[in-house]
Parts: sequence; structure tokens; C-alpha cells
Amino acid sequence: MKLRYRAYRRDDRDGMYYYKDSGTGDRESLETKDPEEAERLVGHMNETMKNPHLNHQIGMTYLSAAEPHYASRTWGYVMDHIMKDKKGSTLERYQRSRNDPAFELIEEKLPATTLPEHLTEVLEAGRPATNVYLRRYQNHAFGMGWLPRLILLRQLPTPPFFVIKPIAAGWTMRFKRRIRRKFAPSNQRL
Repeated sequence: MKLRYRAYRRDDRDGMYYYKDSGTGDRESLETKDPEEAERLVGHMNETMKNPHLNHQIGMTYLSAAEPHYASRTWGYVMDHIMKDKKGSTLERYQRSRNDPAFELIEEKLPATTLPEHLTEVLEAGRPATNVYLRRYQNHAFGMGWLPRLILLRQLPTPPFFVIKPIAAGWTMRFKRRIRRKFAPSNQRL
């Protein structure tokens, strides 16, 4: 079987190792000068192509060894943890957001295995406040090191409750006249 990724050394880049993807032709740095480490990294990349499900389990095992609760911490735990230092009306708002039915979709999911599609489902099922609190929960998990990368980025589709409606033409004309009257010189008032 032909391997998809191949490591090579570039002398013009101070001996840095790169990999080439034979499927797409893409080339990227492995950010190492050590040939053994480069081969090991490329070996892992090729292995992921063979057994994606097995590699998921191996990855979770590695993460669990580094941080024991990584494979067991859920979004529900993240939501509860962020409320520990909140007081008064802020705590009440977080508790109300925690009871939002949209968050039940991810409550039992692990942050480390959450996909953008999962969070998009929450946004579609929720209200405008769901977007705000979902981003707060995500940022909290990322800041605590429980999330390997940010999932919700600004490029996600805008939820349906943020659709901006066009302004009626008649209202626009009345508004422009009122502005002209307000800012016209006093001797030219309309």
C-alpha cells in the first residue's frame, strides 16, 4: 500500500523536515530537525489514514494519561464549573442558561470530541442568549485547557434569530428629512 505522507529534509530551510501529502500535493513543515522525530510524526499521520476509529481511542488514551479527567469531563461539568465563582444576578443568569433545553444536546458530550456541527445544532435549537452563553462556555473550557482548540469561530453561519430585516422605504425617507431639518443651518430650516 502506498503511503499518503512522506517526510523530506530541506537544506535551504536550515535542515528543517517537511512532509508531502501525495493525495493533494500539499507540503508543510514538521517543525523539527530531528530525522527520527520527523519519521515518527509522518508514521502517525499515515497511521491515521488506516484506522481512524482506533486512532481516536489511542488519542483519548494519550490525553487521559496526560490529564486524567480529559476523557471524562463533559460540557455539563464545564457549565457547572463556570458558575462556581459567580454570585448574585450573574449566577442567576448562568443558572437560567444552564436550564436552556438547547444545552441538553451537548451536556453529555466530551469537549475534546465535540465537532462544530454539535455546537451549530445547539445554536439552531436555542434562543439569542444561547449563542452568548455557548461561546462563554467554550471560552471557559479553552481557557482551562479542557478544549484543544476553539470550535465556534466567527465564520459559522449566523443563527436564524440574527437575521436583519430591511428597513421600509417610507421610514428611511422620514428619517432622512428629520436629520436634514436637525442639522440644517438655522436660516435654512425646512
